[in-house]
Amino acid sequence: MKTYPHQPDLEDMRDIEQRRTNRYAKIMAAMKQNLEAKNELWMELGAEDSIDLASISYGFGNPPAAALGHLRNAARHAAKALEFGLRLSPYQFLLLLAVGLIVEDDALVKTLSGFARKRFTNPEEDAPEAGYLLAEAAADLAGGRTREAAERLEKAVAAPAKMNRFQKAEFGDLIQMAGAIVRNDQTAWNKAAAAREKSYAKTYSRPDYQQFPEGLLDLRALGLARLAKAAGLAISESVYVPASLLEK
Repeated sequence: MKTYPHQPDLEDMRDIEQRRTNRYAKIMAAMKQNLEAKNELWMELGAEDSIDLASISYGFGNPPAAALGHLRNAARHAAKALEFGLRLSPYQFLLLLAVGLIVEDDALVKTLSGFARKRFTNPEEDAPEAGYLLAEAAADLAGGRTREAAERLEKAVAAPAKMNRFQKAEFGDLIQMAGAIVRNDQTAWNKAAAAREKSYAKTYSRPDYQQFPEGLLDLRALGLARLAKAAGLAISESVYVPASLLEK
């Protein structure tokens, strides 16, 4: 396994990998009937398992093509889930947009970048205004609407005081990273990316978080890194945000 600041448990990850692999096989076995039923929750589950398998594959040091293959599966399932009416939260929206950006699934990115806020508003999710603004700004950046992204991020910067500790860890540094893209500011990008890595390591160092595959690969930050790279910014290699996964 790769060396991580937060020291994930190797045996836990192997166990989760086996369970996700087994469940994904069942998902695929029943895929035809669930496509016919337009079962968005089944498609969502396929995307979630594919994302976990991508993170674990990367964490175990497999070639980038293996993780990217799982992410392409995730993008395919996500596209169907959205077509069938899956309701998203800002957290899920940023994750699926990141997946589309990383594997350069133009159709999925186009779909998500065209969503209005109501499409990723879920009353069951406790998301702050800054999270919604970040999601909207990321959609704007992916859709080439830089001015609109800048306006939303300016509002988001004023909102962190209204976020709890978890929400600040989830959204705060991503807002700064997105802002650096808008300004095409390499120094600001480097600073925000370093802060995100530190915050991510701290989050997944918690005993109750160490078994989460998400801790092996920061997909939301990697999605922003794809946008940063397209804007001409240099992306440093990081164990959580590997520039190697953005290579052709």
